[in-house]
Amino acid sequence: MTAAGRRGPPLAATLRAIAGRHPEGWIFGLSAAAWWVWLTTPRLDPRLCVAIGRVLLGPSEAAALASSEAMAAMPWEWALMVAAMMLPLAAAPARWAAFNSPSPRRLAATAEVGLGFAAVWLAAGLVLVPSIVVASPLLGRQPIWTGVLALAAATAWRRTPMAAAATRACRRRPALAPRGWRADAGCLRFGAAQGGACVASCWILMLCPMAAPGGAWLAPFLMPLLLVERLPARPPPGWRLASLGFAWLGLALCSVLTLRR
Repeated sequence: MTAAGRRGPPLAATLRAIAGRHPEGWIFGLSAAAWWVWLTTPRLDPRLCVAIGRVLLGPSEAAALASSEAMAAMPWEWALMVAAMMLPLAAAPARWAAFNSPSPRRLAATAEVGLGFAAVWLAAGLVLVPSIVVASPLLGRQPIWTGVLALAAATAWRRTPMAAAATRACRRRPALAPRGWRADAGCLRFGAAQGGACVASCWILMLCPMAAPGGAWLAPFLMPLLLVERLPARPPPGWRLASLGFAWLGLALCSVLTLRR
């Protein structure tokens, strides 16, 4: 056997083979990078803006300070949260689109589904992020309770028929055109439909890391709850209960760590 044979296939060929088997792999890579930035980068807390406004400028100026500084920082936080928490939920639809498209279009199909999915979530931030900033002056005095209320609301919402219908919509798989602009439009539309269903199902849950104390570290505790709901088959009740308990455990840990600071 030659030296080249002992070394195995070149790196480029190996990467191409992995990409062929897992065309959605770039989604997890991008999500991992977003998690790293999300957990290691200091961010501006809107409650801090409100507290500074009350002390230095008076209550009447607190909302203005939150609207200026927090509004400048929170869209960046929202984009990170979408990439870290929500984008992995597009991996299964993107993989399905890839393997229901001709081989030369597989990577393009995953990119189009991911783009449509992320675009809807980023657009939802145009409504959800300002609502957080507007509510900050009212909730800033009790940051622990804001997290409890947010997670309780998310838990209650996910038990409603509307959230259940949205979760079922996340499992829909339409027919896709094989090539041409119809294929591109179909994948983008499929990704946007998945993103819309995901927003309808998870919008309150996505507010929890922004409303809760230590929210950056709460986000990983919410991921099992999101992933269990996206399983192809209906998950056992015990899995849902365990993932929900894990989310509440994360909120308790983040609250305790915040109180000890």
